[in-house]
Order: sequence, then C-alpha cells, then structure tokens
Amino acid sequence: MTLIGYLYYPQTYPQTLEQPDPQDSACLQQAGATEVFLDWGSRQSLQQVLLLIEQQSADGLVVLQLADLGDSVAACHQIFLHILQSGCKLYQVKADGGIRLFRDPQDWLTALSDLPHILRSRLMQQHYARNRLDKNRPPVPPPMATNGREIAMCWNGDRPLWSKLFLSIF
Repeated sequence: MTLIGYLYYPQTYPQTLEQPDPQDSACLQQAGATEVFLDWGSRQSLQQVLLLIEQQSADGLVVLQLADLGDSVAACHQIFLHILQSGCKLYQVKADGGIRLFRDPQDWLTALSDLPHILRSRLMQQHYARNRLDKNRPPVPPPMATNGREIAMCWNGDRPLWSKLFLSIF
C-alpha cells in the first residue's frame, strides 16, 4: 500500500494550514496512492511519521507534506536523520530540476548551511513569503517521497516537479 502523509500546524499556524491541492490529489490517485493526514502538533505524531517511514520505505511510497516547520527544526532533523541512519538514501529534487544526494546524516547537516543560497531562488522566495510568519528563522525543506529504500524530496507548490517525481517512481 502507498501512503501519502500531510503534516501541518492547525494550532500554531492556522492561517498556513495546507490542504491537498486538487492537482496533487489527482496525480496521487493515478499513482494508486493513499493519502494519510497527520497532525504535526504532538510527539505521538512524530512517532507515527517514523513508523510510517519504517513500515513503508521497504516496499511502498510515502510522501510526507512538511508544511511550515519553522518551529520544528529538531523534529524535522529527527525524521531526516532517522531516514539516513536506517540506511536509506535521501534525494532532494531541487527547483532547477537538479537532484542532490544525501548519503549520511552529516550530508544533511551540511546542507543546512546552503539554505541562504536556496532561498535566493524565485521559487523558494515565493514559497516562504507565502507560508512563513517569521522569514528570519531558518526554513526546512517541505515535502519528501520514498520509493523502495530511496527517498526523494521535492519543493512544495512546484507542480512540474511533483509530476516528474511521480513519473520517475512509477
């Protein structure tokens, strides 16, 4: 079974609550995906996410929609570090269409230093201008998807990349 999980902040950031986009949902349905909505507001939700990744990364597709995680850098670290420590590879599908590979936890930590450069892209400026309350806090990349033991991330709101990602998986 394929699981798609959307994580959001209904209490902390009610004005940035992100519901599935109809275009995304149609694409996911064509891919045979099952959407799962998770509330990011509790420790239990984090454990649910880690369990989803562990259960599905071996033989399914998991897309976690990480929406506006400015106050949850530590929790996001836990997710990405868990992925890398479990032997998965982490792929970032970037706004320019390029792909970046993270091989271990240190690769991910090093990538955080590149965020000012990432924010200079037009797509990222639009995304964070729309979704962040305090643009001075370091942002965290939004969505990621898994296929087998490989994990790819693509930036939120970029429809061509979503399509490219799903086409590459299926």
